[in-house]
Amino acid sequence: MYIEGFFDGMDYQDGTWDFALLVAEKEFDPKLAKYASDTEKFVNGKTNKDFSHITVGQLRDGFDKIYSNYENRRIEVRSAMTIVLRSIDGTSDEELNKIILYHRKKANE
Repeated sequence: MYIEGFFDGMDYQDGTWDFALLVAEKEFDPKLAKYASDTEKFVNGKTNKDFSHITVGQLRDGFDKIYSNYENRRIEVRSAMTIVLRSIDGTSDEELNKIILYHRKKANE
């Protein structure tokens, strides 16, 4: 359920960006509209790159693997999402372990 909510939030975010661009283009400085447009393109490109080739099942399994280790349970969900995405994309176990240790330390500060 959480993963579906995450994707619903992504859709909401996309609509929010579209609305912000509409307002920026009509009411604000054209430079602001260009910066907002460039940012939207970057964010949408990153989102498509990260999520277009994976399934909800893969995400669920990745979260289950991370949080099955009690030492990882304080890692924020958005940080765990990054770890899962990097794992699916083929990041080495050595590099993933470094990322996990970093997020554990950050979560305990």
